[in-house]
Amino acid sequence: MGRQARILKYTDILFVAAVAAMLVGAALLTLTTGFVRRGFEVWPLGMTAVGVILVYVTVTFGKKSGFFFSGMALSVTGVILVVMYAAGWSLFMTWPLFMVGIGASMLPAGYRRYRSLKAVYLVPAVLFALLGGFFMLFSFRIVHFTLKRFVSVWWPLVFVMAAIVLFVMYAHNRARFARPPRESR
Repeated sequence: MGRQARILKYTDILFVAAVAAMLVGAALLTLTTGFVRRGFEVWPLGMTAVGVILVYVTVTFGKKSGFFFSGMALSVTGVILVVMYAAGWSLFMTWPLFMVGIGASMLPAGYRRYRSLKAVYLVPAVLFALLGGFFMLFSFRIVHFTLKRFVSVWWPLVFVMAAIVLFVMYAHNRARFARPPRESR
């Protein structure tokens, strides 16, 4: 084994040890500060550890962006679950946060794959985040009416939103496929 390979192996061991120390410290800190009430509520930190290690392996060894997305999603999900337990929220109340987390995980995965933000990742990521944010309004009772009442009153907004999307597509295509002006003779 060459010197360069030994150094890389050593740094890999350091990274895994750092992740383990960080998660053990975070788990113990949440228990000693009373952030969580019962010890089993820190199990999502294990999920976060697996996600961080997946991201690290993907970045270090050049694996596919699917592994990167999985690692990001596991990490974000683990953090959301720890916060959910600590805040005393139910899964029924918290589920929109997972949509926002999935959307947030798609952005770096798409950027890693294409080296820029492409619509194939950007549009679903933004839609997941926006829908999650919208459903959070009702789930966390930020607005004082139900989703059913909102839909029954505001359903015509679907047409307005569709019109906005069509206008944007029209303007984009018009600029993209515009004919050059004719020269006069």
